[in-house]
Amino acid sequence: MKNKGMVLVSSDFPSAMKNCLVSDGWEAVNVPFCDQVMPSIGGHPELQVFVIDQQEIIVHPDIPNSFLETIKRKFSRIIVGNKHLSKEYPYDIAYNGKIIGDTFFHKLENTDPILLKSLTLAGYEFADVNQGYSGCSILNIGNEALITADAGIAQSADILGFDVLLITPGSIDLHGLNYGFIGGACAWDGLETVYFCGNVKHHPDGAKITEFIHQFGYKTVNLSENRLTDYGSLLFIANNHSIL
Repeated sequence: MKNKGMVLVSSDFPSAMKNCLVSDGWEAVNVPFCDQVMPSIGGHPELQVFVIDQQEIIVHPDIPNSFLETIKRKFSRIIVGNKHLSKEYPYDIAYNGKIIGDTFFHKLENTDPILLKSLTLAGYEFADVNQGYSGCSILNIGNEALITADAGIAQSADILGFDVLLITPGSIDLHGLNYGFIGGACAWDGLETVYFCGNVKHHPDGAKITEFIHQFGYKTVNLSENRLTDYGSLLFIANNHSIL
């Protein structure tokens, strides 16, 4: 099996699903558990790191050095952010944005300033939205489309010309909280596949979600037969390809 690249997953990501990614050609690396945020989301990658591209990643200041040593094999530029994380919202969202095409979605007043500077230097445009957990609220489908249950994000994306599927909130499990988000329960790998942490058929909009993805030419893979579960965003860094 050809190595497709690296994927960053939660510290509590199930081994069976991790093995599915590995068997599909991905090197799966666990992001360490973060004690500074709520325990239910302490392992979620999108709270702790932000992948600019296959060379550059931004990390929160308290992330362990052992993790940085692991990802040095993939990233030539590892940049430490300015904002420390903590349990109270909005002090846990500094790195939880989402790039789609050339646009960065986030609640910009709470974005880490070093992340904003890096994105500005790279030429990205900005979509300021009210949803601080933008990264886990958005499933991007390639560079031109997205799925979300957040009406504010959907409206902003539609105005900017993206194809948008607005789905019903809920029906995604997240241990310790009432429900999770679509972007934390599945991800596009930057190549040809959208992976689901569970089986999308259990979602009330499962058929619409699948149809929407397929119309853009991507295939779907269910990593288990359980309900969709938010383990935090799967952050794919494909070899010799941009993830954006």
